[in-house]
Amino acid sequence: MKNKETTVAIKGIKGFQKFAPLLIDRSIDVQTPCEGFAVIELGPFDKTENNISTALLILLEVGGEHPQHKHAKSDATFHFVNGEGDVILGEDEKRIPYTAGTIIEVPRGVLHGFEARENGVMLATQKGEPVIAKDGTMDIEYLDQRCFTEHGAIG
Repeated sequence: MKNKETTVAIKGIKGFQKFAPLLIDRSIDVQTPCEGFAVIELGPFDKTENNISTALLILLEVGGEHPQHKHAKSDATFHFVNGEGDVILGEDEKRIPYTAGTIIEVPRGVLHGFEARENGVMLATQKGEPVIAKDGTMDIEYLDQRCFTEHGAIG
């Protein structure tokens, strides 16, 4: 006989299997000179009263590189679904811990990066222009100029 935890886990997987095919075309592998991460793009959306242009589900992995960067055209709000680690903000590299349920707002032009201590998922909403444009270019500028690319690249 299955225990309650097993039943809940199996139900969750079956539930995911129902909507995963609808999101597969929105799954993106982002590769830049300094980092790589998996994204499911939930937008773009038409600009509304709250001006949210897109939402992204981002996988933050232990050992994955998520160096400091900034976006010139958008403000971001990060909703941490699960996992734990630090958001690294500003040139002074202030560390703000995150766990499941943490929400952090980052205005355009502010340096930010992530260091995961546990694998997790983050929902990032963007106000302004989307970070990943329809033509595949990205609004990302890295603090470390060795990482810099004018538009990033999507692999």
